[in-house]
Amino acid sequence: SIPLTCNLTGSGYLTVNGTDNLYGIKGSLDIPYTVAISNLRTSDYSVLEGQDKEIACQWSHSAVLGSQPIPINNTEIRVRLIKDGNVYLAKDIPYGVMEPGSHFKATTLSTHNLPIGAYLLRIQIIQYASEHVLGTVEAIFNVNPASSPTGGGGGYYPTPTIAAFNIPT
Repeated sequence: SIPLTCNLTGSGYLTVNGTDNLYGIKGSLDIPYTVAISNLRTSDYSVLEGQDKEIACQWSHSAVLGSQPIPINNTEIRVRLIKDGNVYLAKDIPYGVMEPGSHFKATTLSTHNLPIGAYLLRIQIIQYASEHVLGTVEAIFNVNPASSPTGGGGGYYPTPTIAAFNIPT
């Protein structure tokens, strides 16, 4: 095992230099790698103002070194709600070591301080030591006005008035 001193990002070749123990012949080996995820997806969401909303995303991890699947270290999920170019909510979720295969992650967003309106929900999966973006997905996140409670008064109900009427004689 040879420890790496930095993250592998994107795709390329990892060059391993060494010396043969028996004859002392120096040489190198180039191993192709790809550090990637695929099929990152989420859904559109709607929530009533002031309520919490659970959101989720799922993806497949497809990183390989040579032909061997490898884990991706130092990963994080970044969730942003954006409107008119401004970030209204930011949540970073440490994910740690991402093993090969399919993944699912859910988190709850608090909308207590968000104005009513439509937001861009952006979810990114990154390697946080290098800030390399592994994948991005975007969806719509609507914060809708809370509806008026049913019953209980407080509403305006006009008082009926009687205009002229005829009484048969």
